[in-house]
Amino acid sequence: MHNPIYILKSRNGVFYLRWPLPREIHPQKLPSDIKVSLPAAPLWGKTLSQEVLNTPRKISRFVTRTLPSTDYPYEHQTTAADPFDQYSHRASAMSENFGKSVRIHLVEGNPQGILTAEIINWTGHVITAPRSKLASLLARDEIGKAGVYFLLGIDPDNDGQNLVYIGQSENISRRLAQHNKDEKKSFWEKTCVVTSKDHNLTSGHIKYLESRLISVAKASGLVSLTNDTAPDPSNLPEADRADMEYFVAQLRLILPLLDFAFLREAATIKQSQSKPSASAAAPSLSPIFELTSKMHSLTAHAQEIDGEFTVQQGSLCRSSWEGTATHTYRSLWETLAHQGKIGPDDTGRWLFKEDVAFSSPSAAAAIIYGRAANGRSAWRVQGTTESYDQWQNQTLPQVPDAAE
Repeated sequence: MHNPIYILKSRNGVFYLRWPLPREIHPQKLPSDIKVSLPAAPLWGKTLSQEVLNTPRKISRFVTRTLPSTDYPYEHQTTAADPFDQYSHRASAMSENFGKSVRIHLVEGNPQGILTAEIINWTGHVITAPRSKLASLLARDEIGKAGVYFLLGIDPDNDGQNLVYIGQSENISRRLAQHNKDEKKSFWEKTCVVTSKDHNLTSGHIKYLESRLISVAKASGLVSLTNDTAPDPSNLPEADRADMEYFVAQLRLILPLLDFAFLREAATIKQSQSKPSASAAAPSLSPIFELTSKMHSLTAHAQEIDGEFTVQQGSLCRSSWEGTATHTYRSLWETLAHQGKIGPDDTGRWLFKEDVAFSSPSAAAAIIYGRAANGRSAWRVQGTTESYDQWQNQTLPQVPDAAE
């Protein structure tokens, strides 16, 4: 069934949502519809998504009272559990996939200084600064609020692995000043503080956020945590938990823009294939690519997922770096081996122990071959001779040649 929603504009310039209803629902069996006025701007998209999500449920309550499911003339049949479940699913996807407007402010006029960031229509406020700017950071009013914070740095003893400490405080300024005297925080190079613009974050909220953010960072596998403990989430009312989960979701969107990418969920091939292809929330997927080496009896598979070239778990690779000793990919190979993402199986063959995302096909090919390689030509669409480069060029829009 097609989703019967129309967005119209009245003579007075007011947008409204029109939801046609079947004759069977009307008491006199007449065609009818529901109209909901929408603000013209700037909350139009947010309001629309909320109406699309909520209106079907309002209708469903009326439908189940007036019309038996067996008489409903459309291909989806109403049920007592959720008569318009498919509408809710689509509406949820629409709400999650609206474009986001992010405002980043360079407080000192340069990207190496203090930055603030906000998502339009979100109550969160993010501020980042290098540790060298700590005095200026602590002088700001928002740092004295309740919130959560991240201390990010590099572990010099672990192949340059990122380290992070995640904390919460009802007065972040005081807590950061204490951390600055802690020798255990010597790795700390960058600071990120998250507060709320509406002053509504309570002690229970920030403790819940701290626990969830530690859990998310640990699950990402993109960073090593220095927290000694992982507290359980505070016992919040259901509505507050939902608000804090939305808060976490927004942080996972905005922090990668500020070079704090450890909360981002790395897309894996298994996760991508488990999502319905028709869903609006489905990631952008490529065909499966294959890389082989007859000399070394290697076969590897990969897929491009949301812009990242992800090598599949179980793909074979070389057991050592054979290329130039000073090449940057040698450091990447050693890091992956140290982290246990590549290594020997029970038979001694080296392979990928999990799905691993790379910034390019060439980076992935270098780890598999143990030397630098042109991944754009080496990777082939599985079952064909078409290279990654040829495949990508075919996906580009046709641009007419300019007239000479």
